[in-house]
Amino acid sequence: MTRKTPAIILTAVLALAASATAAARPTAAPRTLTIATEVGYAPYEVYAADGKTVQGLDVDLWNALGNDFGASLGLSSTPVYSEIAAVASGQTWIAVLILGGFVFWSYTWLPGQILNASRNLVAYAIDGVAPRQLASVSETRHTPVVAIWVVSIGSIIALYFYVFTTYYSTLTGIFGFILGFIVVSIAAIAFPYRLPEVFESSPVRWRAGGIPVMSIVGTLSLIACVAAAIIYLRDPLAGLQHADGSYYWTRILYNVAILLAGPVIYFVARALNKGRGVDIDRRFKEIPVE
Repeated sequence: MTRKTPAIILTAVLALAASATAAARPTAAPRTLTIATEVGYAPYEVYAADGKTVQGLDVDLWNALGNDFGASLGLSSTPVYSEIAAVASGQTWIAVLILGGFVFWSYTWLPGQILNASRNLVAYAIDGVAPRQLASVSETRHTPVVAIWVVSIGSIIALYFYVFTTYYSTLTGIFGFILGFIVVSIAAIAFPYRLPEVFESSPVRWRAGGIPVMSIVGTLSLIACVAAAIIYLRDPLAGLQHADGSYYWTRILYNVAILLAGPVIYFVARALNKGRGVDIDRRFKEIPVE
């Protein structure tokens, strides 16, 4: 369940209430219905190509709500739905429960994301494809302090662009995830054939009909990921298209650029290490020790 699920439910309830109210009273003079929202969460609310007009699923519902009231739509910023619901409840303990849940839902996945990013940098440094300082672990805290600082600073920079520019919307990074999983799927298909000795020495050297299960799963994953990428590109509310159907090429290209940065970093690191007499390719010819 996303943070927008309560928004949809609340809006639907308001729309039903508005319809009933509008049907029970005579038509009034045109008025403006002002709704507070937090823009930047596609496909619910996102800026159009002009960077000013708000569009999305929530906006469609609000327009319908405004039509029922005989009112035009006005938009402002904040408060979010959880705050409105908390105040509307009229009960302190319900307000604490609603707002507490909204505040702490991110803690179910946030630690994993933080650990994943910083520990990846540590792994890259150990493998020789990133500066060795990133693999430095504090003797007192027993954590990769340098890697954590790099991730923290990078996150703040990304947050700035997310909040103050239209380059990002909440879901656009999913397209980059899909591209990354496409590469992983291809690697899974090829691995048993590219490195048969390593595959046969692994605990997952299973076969079905003589075909490595890893290759079968990789094929299924590749099909699913390609389908997801196509659906994502064609979805007008996924954050990659303007209102007129044209693509946000900036958002698409930075996802592709981040993906292509991987091989660029690898080959640059490979050349630098080769100049020092270190062959980092040998580190990828065996399964790392757990």
